[in-house]
Amino acid sequence: MIHLIETIEAIAGKEKELAKALLELVPLSRKEEGCIRYDLFQEENAPETFMVFMSWTDHEALDKHNISPHIEVFVEKFEDVLYHSVVETTYRELN
Repeated sequence: MIHLIETIEAIAGKEKELAKALLELVPLSRKEEGCIRYDLFQEENAPETFMVFMSWTDHEALDKHNISPHIEVFVEKFEDVLYHSVVETTYRELN
């Protein structure tokens, strides 16, 4: 299982628009094959900062997610319009 945390910074004044756009990705991503968890959070003391916590069965499922139509449209439409940075950190579970 692969766990990924994405931190996304909104462009100043675009927090509400970005929140709406990100919320639209949640149900679409949750329906994808291999998705175990896909949750969206907004930092309480820094509303321009969003965090997506996701878990996938494996790297193949995550790779398919990253090239899924809804993710590609989101990036093409909103990168540098609603947000300016994404930091991704991938984790694997230790047993």
